Amino acid sequence: MSRHAQDFEEDWENDMVWQLLDQAPPIPASQLFADKVVRAARLEVPAKTWWQRFLSPVPMAGLASAVAAIAILFAFTFAMVPNVDLTMEIGNDSLLVNTVKIGAMQNAAETEAMLAVADSLDHFSDAELVKVVGF
Repeated sequence: MSRHAQDFEEDWENDMVWQLLDQAPPIPASQLFADKVVRAARLEVPAKTWWQRFLSPVPMAGLASAVAAIAILFAFTFAMVPNVDLTMEIGNDSLLVNTVKIGAMQNAAETEAMLAVADSLDHFSDAELVKVVGF
């Protein structure tokens, strides 16, 4: 459906909105209209740029509190994991193996799983119990 430019011009001229505007009485601008517009433009506070909004005190306080919460979470997480030092005696020499936190966490998880299963043996089938014990 191809329409010519002449059709568009006729549509604009016959538009209901334009007919309504033609019926409205003209309102002349006041003598100080330009002065008021320029004054309003000068008094308008310019919008802050994205980096000024990001670095303003309110977002910085939120960012600082979020970082502090994460730091406290990590501090307590790593402080609560038990340290297990494994030492092997070889003759007069002792070999110190580094702290094994992951092994201690795995042992604690296995123990908790076994205790949870032991509290409710009726809820598990024989195959499921074998899998829990088989770790």
